[in-house]
Amino acid sequence: MVPPMFYSFDVFDTLITRKTATPGGIFALMQRTLRESEEYAWLDEYLKTSFYSLRVGSEQQARKVYRTESRVEISLEEIYEVMKMTLALDDAGAQRLCALERKTELENIIGVEDNIRRLFALKAQGHRVVLISDMYLDEETLRGMLRKADPNLENLPLYLSSVYGQSKAERGLYRIVEEAEGVSKDEWVHIGDNPYVDDRVPKSMGIQTEPCPMKALLPVELEALKQNPSDAERELRIGTAANLRMFRAVENTVSAGGGPVKPESAAWRYGVSFCGPLILPYMEWVLIQALKKGIKRLYFIARDGYLMKEIADSLIERYKLSVRTEYIYGSRQAWRAPAFSERFWNMEQLFHWSYLDGLTVSGLARIFGLEAEELMQVFPERFSEPSQKVSREEVLEMVPLFQKSTKLCETVSRKNREKRELLLQYLRENIDVSDSNFAFVELIGSGYSQLCLSALLKELADVSVTNFFYHLDADFSTPSCRFYTCLPCDFPWQWVIELFFSAPHGRTIGYRKGDDGRICPVLNEESLEAVEYGLSQIHAGAKEYACACDAPQERWGSGEALALSFFYMKYLSGPVDPDLADFIGDMPYGEAALGGDVAKYAPRLTAEDIKNLYLIRDLEPVSCFYPKRRLELSLNRLRPEEKRLREHYLYLASVGDAAVEAGREAYWTAHGGIDPALSLRGFDPGRLKKRIAVYGAGKYGKRLVRALHIDPEREVVLWVDKNPEKARRLGFEVHPAEELAAADFEQVVIAIANAELVREVREKLSGMGIDESRIVTYFPLPD
Repeated sequence: MVPPMFYSFDVFDTLITRKTATPGGIFALMQRTLRESEEYAWLDEYLKTSFYSLRVGSEQQARKVYRTESRVEISLEEIYEVMKMTLALDDAGAQRLCALERKTELENIIGVEDNIRRLFALKAQGHRVVLISDMYLDEETLRGMLRKADPNLENLPLYLSSVYGQSKAERGLYRIVEEAEGVSKDEWVHIGDNPYVDDRVPKSMGIQTEPCPMKALLPVELEALKQNPSDAERELRIGTAANLRMFRAVENTVSAGGGPVKPESAAWRYGVSFCGPLILPYMEWVLIQALKKGIKRLYFIARDGYLMKEIADSLIERYKLSVRTEYIYGSRQAWRAPAFSERFWNMEQLFHWSYLDGLTVSGLARIFGLEAEELMQVFPERFSEPSQKVSREEVLEMVPLFQKSTKLCETVSRKNREKRELLLQYLRENIDVSDSNFAFVELIGSGYSQLCLSALLKELADVSVTNFFYHLDADFSTPSCRFYTCLPCDFPWQWVIELFFSAPHGRTIGYRKGDDGRICPVLNEESLEAVEYGLSQIHAGAKEYACACDAPQERWGSGEALALSFFYMKYLSGPVDPDLADFIGDMPYGEAALGGDVAKYAPRLTAEDIKNLYLIRDLEPVSCFYPKRRLELSLNRLRPEEKRLREHYLYLASVGDAAVEAGREAYWTAHGGIDPALSLRGFDPGRLKKRIAVYGAGKYGKRLVRALHIDPEREVVLWVDKNPEKARRLGFEVHPAEELAAADFEQVVIAIANAELVREVREKLSGMGIDESRIVTYFPLPD
């Protein structure tokens, strides 16, 4: 039988914890109460609006004023004595604020259940147990907080720093326990969460320790709180995530029985800590708007709507809301082409909101729901083979032609007729259009696919359609189809949030008739990699967060709740912390709209990748060397030695020498040369004559000459620069600009990046007698 031991337990974040992320969150909640409650209308405005800062500062000052050699802890009353020095508070007011703080603390206490169960299990085994806490609150208040967590905690022996004037941090409180309890250090075990006062300090005194998991905050949470430390709603919502992580860690520790602890998965952690806080305020906003507008039916659109629906359902059930939800299978591939007809044929909108980079004739045909051969039959003069590349500029140039082409409209309508009928039947079976009291819910996008959907619904009933988006890129609103957005901002790389919300099923690629005669979706298997990566754990964490977050309904859609969601969105757009960068970077990402393969979103760069991007690459598109999704995030993941390598290559490229140029030449020779379409992107080659002189030997000049050397239609007869010597040292055949006067060319192209220098060169060329009509400026597209 195990001999009886003496166990002491820390209190805060070991047996009980606050709902807020930090202890200071209590002051933020108090400030909100002071500003909103008529009960405190008497309070000085300065104190009401600045309470958080004054309370934090008063405690710091009180520790200086009231601390002595024999007494190292202060009381709550002494903190408010200091606050009275602001002249915004009298004795009666200080007493009322002390009472409010105790009340707020009590209202926001929850128990750490696994540690509480462990404590009573130890008592049941015959061990002695006491509580030790460093805390300025009085014993009666703290016992009330313990009683709220578990009534059996209230009567345990409690050693409190505010009572004894001594603290754990300076060993005094441990010595008081040792003397009062008559305990020997070799039979004493202390359990607490703080690595210093609950582990290092007692260990230094010979006391055994069993550390508990801390209530730790993630970098994104620390940044959010730093941005607005007195935001009460932010404290509560981040506190919910931090507590869930702590409870899971404590559960793992207790269940391990002292053995190795299996940490929670990163996917679950980011579901709780990122996905949940980001999307819950949006779901609250949607439900509030639905109630205001009398909307009874919400249709969540695949695939991003999968998790959002489950979170909305949990809110509807908890608060007994009169709103029904359904899940609708659809996608741009399944809805856009089948919607096209003589009545709905808006090519300008279609191609403005379609992916046009890297298209071939086959890819362009897919946008219309056609095969490449069918598109080539409509435009034989434009398209010759399925693999023919089609630039963004070419597509946009053809939009008026697409809009006017009756033959194309008829071909598209005929080819998609069966798909259209299946889709219409699916909508009849799954969407109640008996009235207009319904809305579609989406995460992020342009809204064009929903515009196509509304055109189809018009064939079923004369209804008006409402669409809710977290973030909307465009506004296609019409009197019968309205679009509303929760987040009217534009952040770079906002599409990354789709990684967290993709459903466990694949993308909808069409519809078919099922065995029961009803229409069902046809799905691909695009999500298998995401499920294996941990998508279900992300969703589980987000749902746990939504269930644990008990924001009252009157605060739904509030600026404070949405501000945190917006902050998380903004955080994703910049350099994120290394752990989150690694997690997002390795997430499977499929180019759904292009039918592409699933790959990592932002993989780690190899040494070869870094060399190609920062030494070999000149002004070629980044996509030549990095065909993934987000280079900035891959750079975020560089290790120190890889960062040094990148800086080294950037330096070599900036200095430029013959070896670097030879390396670039060798690279492109080995890879079949540079595609002129890439080198000249953004510049219309049709502007160029056959015999060309190039002015400028910088990056633009080298890029243009490199492209024209492999262009069979054109010849560079002379390459000049104001200072040709440096370029000639690097092995380029560049001549003084003065040789233009005697050269035989049809056109001179100025390839210089600086607009002021371009004007100077134009004046110089005119002074040499070269007609303005023979001068062209080369401005390629930047990355």
